[in-house]
Parts: sequence; structure tokens; C-alpha cells
Amino acid sequence: MIRLSRKGWNNVLIFSTLLMIFLFNGLHQKLFNKLDDEPEIQQNIIPPTELILTLDLPGVSVERIGRSWRTQPEQKVSAEQLQQIIHAWQGLIGLRLNPEALSQWQLNEPNRVAVFWFAGQTQGFVVQWFEQSGKVFVKTPQAWFELPEANPGQLFL
Repeated sequence: MIRLSRKGWNNVLIFSTLLMIFLFNGLHQKLFNKLDDEPEIQQNIIPPTELILTLDLPGVSVERIGRSWRTQPEQKVSAEQLQQIIHAWQGLIGLRLNPEALSQWQLNEPNRVAVFWFAGQTQGFVVQWFEQSGKVFVKTPQAWFELPEANPGQLFL
């Protein structure tokens, strides 16, 4: 048997505990890493928990006034139509892409840009819209997405 002092045994326990933590953490990464590598993860484009205060579209801004919406500059669009546009953005779901899947497309400049201003945030949430070869790609601050069913008429004025 090994003769160690109390301090020596404490060090053995500490290092063996650290070794077990590293072992289990590495094992966890190996087991569940396959789920993270799947390129086709459906996700909301706009974070569902955020409260939209303003949506800046090309040439017009949609602003929240209480429970309703208005445009700046004034446009001939009803509050219900503006509400439908906001709901369409909030319900927009895309397939999250990994960088390897995106490398086959040459996406230079976006066709459209929308900037969302959320309550409590100091920077806008920029959504860049790319259309190429019949496919629609969206770049957000979080990731790249492919939109299988995208209708820009419901999202832009």
C-alpha cells in the first residue's frame, strides 16, 4: 500500500475527480456531437422570445404603436396588413445550414435587407435575403438558413 499523508491523499482525490470530469465531458461531446452536425435543423429566423419594436424594410419602416402598427413614411397599408407581415416574419422557419453546404453557392450581395429592432437591444437584428437559382437563403447574426417555402410578398412591402 502507498503511504501518503493526508495532504497527498487529498491531491490524489482532486486529480482523480478532475480526470473523471474531463473523461465524462469528452464522452458527452462524442455521444451528442452527431446531433449537432445535422445540417437540416429547422429553426425560427427571428428569435421567438424577442419583442419587435421596429422593422426597417427597404424604403419604409414599420413601427409598433401600442398594440398596432404604422409605417414611416405614411403608406396606404392597413394595420391588419402590417400585423400579417410581422406575424409572417415571426413564423418564418428555415433550415439551418452548415458552412460546407453553403460553399456551393456564390452569394455576393443580398437582394433585400430587413432590420429588426427588439425591445431592450441596442443593435438591430439584420436579416439579409439572397435569391439564387430558385433558392432563397437568409443570413442572420446567428447563422445561414435556406427557406424552402419563402414568399417575399408576405414579408416585404
